[in-house]
Amino acid sequence: MDWEKFVQALSFLERCDLISALKAPELTPSPVISTPSPPMISPPQPPLHLRDTSGQLSNEEFALGRQGKKIEAIKHIRERLGCGLKEAKDTYERVFR
Repeated sequence: MDWEKFVQALSFLERCDLISALKAPELTPSPVISTPSPPMISPPQPPLHLRDTSGQLSNEEFALGRQGKKIEAIKHIRERLGCGLKEAKDTYERVFR
């Protein structure tokens, strides 16, 4: 049986019931609402002067300093210690004054 002929054969009340059934919430997909996950926050680092660095540079950082590559050595210090520019520069300068 053709869909249009089926619908035409229905009475007005049957059509209303069909429309209501098609609009029923259990038949319509519910929207998926995803909440963003909270940002990953690393634990705070203690200040550089409280860390156990003893003002020492790694072998690579020391070699860079001996070659006069101050900026590159400071970049390595920042990555290794996870500190800011000033703290890394101070660490470098404690060794190469």
